[in-house]
Amino acid sequence: YINIGVMGLICIAYVIIVGGNFNGPVLAAILTAAGFSPSGKNPKNVFPVLLGVYITTILNSFDVASTSIILAAIFAMTLAPIAGVYGFIPGVIAGILHLCISPNLSNIHAGLHLYNNGFSGGIVAMVMAPILETFFHKKEDII
Repeated sequence: YINIGVMGLICIAYVIIVGGNFNGPVLAAILTAAGFSPSGKNPKNVFPVLLGVYITTILNSFDVASTSIILAAIFAMTLAPIAGVYGFIPGVIAGILHLCISPNLSNIHAGLHLYNNGFSGGIVAMVMAPILETFFHKKEDII
């Protein structure tokens, strides 16, 4: 239960730090992220993914405080297990790839923007996990 609360507070802090608005979609995303936090999310493996999304917004001159970018950042936390298993750098790369793919998927599923982030997270995990599994060691194997 503590992890659920901490993850909710991290999401709230991210929205406040980037200067976003707490509207319906953002609050729903926060509740979703907090609700799924027992599935392997924790502050240690979420931070790299959020950092990757933030870096991408700065490099691509996106509006960091827009609702769609905040939603992409919160839903990018679905890739936290990549950071948890393979480390900080792959987590940042996962966040970068998520934000690069997410805004471009609306044509694939007839403009239903609700599914962009989940589909994007699936694509990033589907591409990154086999590559990381093949060429890099898991953190447990290094120790």
